[in-house]
Amino acid sequence: MDEVLMSSRSFNYISSSYVVALLDQVKQLNVVDKTLLENYERSFSRPSKFVDEKLLAKLFNQIGDKISGTDLSFKLGKQLVLETHGFLGYGARSCANIKESILMDVKYLKTQMSFMHFSFSYNQQEGEIVFRFSSVAKQYESFFMECCLSSLSVMLEQLTNEKLAAKVYLAYDAPQHSELYKRFISSEIEFSATENKVVFPAKILDLKINSQDEILKSMAEEQCKQTLNLLPAESTFTEDVRQYLLRNLQEQFSVECAAKELNISERTLKRKLSSEGTNYQKILDQLREQKAKELLRNSMLNLCDIAPELGYAEYPAFIKAFKRWTGVSPSEYKSSHSFNQ
Repeated sequence: MDEVLMSSRSFNYISSSYVVALLDQVKQLNVVDKTLLENYERSFSRPSKFVDEKLLAKLFNQIGDKISGTDLSFKLGKQLVLETHGFLGYGARSCANIKESILMDVKYLKTQMSFMHFSFSYNQQEGEIVFRFSSVAKQYESFFMECCLSSLSVMLEQLTNEKLAAKVYLAYDAPQHSELYKRFISSEIEFSATENKVVFPAKILDLKINSQDEILKSMAEEQCKQTLNLLPAESTFTEDVRQYLLRNLQEQFSVECAAKELNISERTLKRKLSSEGTNYQKILDQLREQKAKELLRNSMLNLCDIAPELGYAEYPAFIKAFKRWTGVSPSEYKSSHSFNQ
């Protein structure tokens, strides 16, 4: 079997150490051909290597029906203690409190994987972590979320001796094995939500970490910085379009205008974005939502002045779009959020 290492950022990736941990759990089930697992294991066993998410998807396609409905994902999450995340884990466990630890994870997650992203925000009442997956990984989002939730619970207890008390929203229907969530996760669960996120009381952010070590934190963060510097820059077409729209967010560009500005045909633009699992309107909406939330939280602009910043000629159109993105009006969002990221 060919080993797929990260020589460029033309694909999303994951550290091979996580895949090896997955294979260890699969072997314990004794339901998958051992030769198949050994072939994958030989490919992924070398340290400090990254695996193309498409190869991981190939593995899931071959073992998915065998592990479906089992507790493997939850057990894998419990196995992923802080030390399994390399320098990122050592940095997180050396922080002063949970807020500082989460911020470090957000900043340096790409040292371990790129097919999953998460954002973190908070106010005086609660904190929120939102999980997003690439188009390939999204096919297995329930598995990855089960693993993440289980791992979060373990790591919080490892850091503070406290159990995770949160409200979990999952962007997929309740699976047949939904009873396993109650066994492994001490949180309220809501399925069929609009996005995958964990919401928790803000007081959790101030919990002190048992293993705080400023010197170790500094050393670990420096290693994470060096790892990021060694990663080639992303070169996806989606990122090219995102950067273009960011520079021109105040303009009222249609997909036709964007294609002309990028010196390609509209058909080619749509085809390239589709091949990367997205489309022009989705990218534009994501950027507008992100910018709108940032302005509502952190700027002194009047609500009616925010619409032009996002390329909306009319304020009512902005209100309608914001409600579609978030379920609340801009004024409701502004009054209930005072985030500092």
